Amino acid sequence: MELVALADLERQAEAFDADAFATPEIDHFCSSTDWILPAREAWAADSDTLILRGEHGWAALLQQVLADGEPVLAGFETMWGFACPLIGRDPRAVAREFADALAQREWRLLLATGLPLGSAILRHLGAAFSRCDVRSGPVLRRWEASLRGGVDGYLARRRPRLRSNLRRTARRARDERVTFEPAAGDPGAIYQRVLEVEARSWKGPVGTGLLLDEMARFYRPLAVRLGARLRAMFARQEGADIGYILGGVRGDTYRGFQFSFDRRYGHLSLGGLLQLAQIEQLCAEGIATYDLGIDMDYKHRWADGPRDTLTLVVVRNT
Repeated sequence: MELVALADLERQAEAFDADAFATPEIDHFCSSTDWILPAREAWAADSDTLILRGEHGWAALLQQVLADGEPVLAGFETMWGFACPLIGRDPRAVAREFADALAQREWRLLLATGLPLGSAILRHLGAAFSRCDVRSGPVLRRWEASLRGGVDGYLARRRPRLRSNLRRTARRARDERVTFEPAAGDPGAIYQRVLEVEARSWKGPVGTGLLLDEMARFYRPLAVRLGARLRAMFARQEGADIGYILGGVRGDTYRGFQFSFDRRYGHLSLGGLLQLAQIEQLCAEGIATYDLGIDMDYKHRWADGPRDTLTLVVVRNT
């Protein structure tokens, strides 16, 4: 595999992303350059990179050094661990190619995140490093929903209590003249509107969510990179934004990022109504999958099932 400079990865982003979306079973959205490059800039801007391109795929890794001086390789996005750092259409071939390339380099520990449980890439990566100490690290769960069958099909799979709550809260929102409007245009301007709502939410007084500097360093460039693929829905009353839901589209998948609402409107249950309004818009576009992201209790009601990935920990024998 040949070494690729970080600037060259940016220039070759289209080719990288095509291979990422052709890699079986992984989280395609979060393994693409739209996600991993902002993640590196937000949380590991000072780390060196090890980006490799071979006949069968790519590896995108950070090179870090532990306190004891041992060199560590990890994926670009270690904040959550959604991204798979190894991509290629043929998992067996790219795993072997990657292991051969690392045999020629100095490293002690490899942290390969985002490997789906039971997947070919997990199995072949473990086999490729069979001479090392290979361990299963933390398991990460996220939730997904199918949007096939449109809004009616999606709602038919939800529990009666959720459907009833949505009908009741929708009537209340209409009575208070709340509308739900998708946003289009400049992603930077859309993101600024999101921040203004965020500041008036429960997150504002405690300075969390998108108001955190590190989250702004990640989500703002992510929004800009997505451009026309950014999806934002705003709840509005009397011409003012009072809630938002934000995400992005790649291929036939929508990946949710964040949502929030002005804390003065808590009685309207805007979180659920924003989710529904976004789903209605996505179904109209023909989007097939809603990836709700990391495991949280409320997502169980909105999703059809979980998707689990783990971090493979490879310790090189001395």
